[in-house]
Amino acid sequence: MGGETKLLSLARFEEELSKSQLVYVLIGKEVATEVTISTAVAPLVSEFIDVFPNELPDGLPPLHNIQHQIDLELGAALPNKPHYRMSPSEHEELRRRVEELLAKGHVRESLSPCAVPALLTPKKDGSWRMFVDSRAINKLRDASKVGIGAVLSQNYISVAYFSEKLFGAKLNYSTYDVEFYVVVQAVKYWQHYLFHWEFVLYTDREALKYLHRQDKVSPWHATWITYLQCFTFVVKHEAGVTNRVANALSRMSNFLVNMRIETRVHGKAAGFIHRLQEIHEAVKNNLEKAAGKYKAAANRMIRHMEFEIGDFVWAVLTKDCFLADDYHKLAVRKIGPMEVVEKINSNAYRRKLSSHIRAADMFNVKHMIPYVGDSLDDDDSRTNSLYPWENDAIEDVTNRYLEKIRL
Repeated sequence: MGGETKLLSLARFEEELSKSQLVYVLIGKEVATEVTISTAVAPLVSEFIDVFPNELPDGLPPLHNIQHQIDLELGAALPNKPHYRMSPSEHEELRRRVEELLAKGHVRESLSPCAVPALLTPKKDGSWRMFVDSRAINKLRDASKVGIGAVLSQNYISVAYFSEKLFGAKLNYSTYDVEFYVVVQAVKYWQHYLFHWEFVLYTDREALKYLHRQDKVSPWHATWITYLQCFTFVVKHEAGVTNRVANALSRMSNFLVNMRIETRVHGKAAGFIHRLQEIHEAVKNNLEKAAGKYKAAANRMIRHMEFEIGDFVWAVLTKDCFLADDYHKLAVRKIGPMEVVEKINSNAYRRKLSSHIRAADMFNVKHMIPYVGDSLDDDDSRTNSLYPWENDAIEDVTNRYLEKIRL
């Protein structure tokens, strides 16, 4: 195989093979390169290692609570297309592919009343790619009567999409009204992008080219036209056969890219904005420091109290504890001691009140003071405003003084 020829045809190779008894064949083999994972993503991958398997597992993921279905047009004839003619080798490959998918659980036998043919197309490496021809069934799944959509593009690259489902009276719109409504809603949805820019609006409805030239319009359309006049744009008609981006890319968010917005700012304006941001940050920090000081000062006066069932406490009565006719200047402001009979939580307690006190038995912890009794002084322990008709320590001292005088 001498000479300068480096590539041989099949006939020339067979000829050289018949002449030579020793042939060296160089076969190129693809070597898989090791993929390195960045340190920022490595902990996430190791945590969810079951989500990144080397091979796809057998079977499908578990069913979700929400199941979807495709609604066909009412009264439409279901398509039942015959299978494509293919060679025995293609038929065998198709059968092998289907059996492999069935064994892995990725597909199952269809229960659909309509048949959708499948076919194989050859790939460059000699293998086959399987396609499912769903064009016939897709004609019965048109969502243009119940849904609208639009795509925002920049330099012929889609950057955002908009869709809306029609309901109620909007389902009765004519075709022209629906197309007009799509234009208004799409512009309103992206008004923050389009307000200061001149843009081109592509539509497959040719009548919309004459939006700004109509002499007689209904009040309904006049409202929409008045809103659109706030923007600077040109309407261009593009036939539905070529205008496929709104139907395709609106359902493919993976193909969207970030929108590039070019702005130029004067140096002094940029410096002023930077200085203003620094002032806002300094004011925010000062407010947080002042709030922290106020909180620390207020917390010094706050006491943390928590009571248990059976504890005796004093109760501070406020105006809202009395009925309208019972509250007056000389009303008792503190009663007790009384027993805690129920603990609602650490902030509310129910206490045992005497029958002559007409007030709610539920008290907040801020209106409760711990009762500390003095066992050495029996006179003090008898002082109790719950029973005003009984003798207290002052009355006992008075009685003793009167007895001494009599003697």
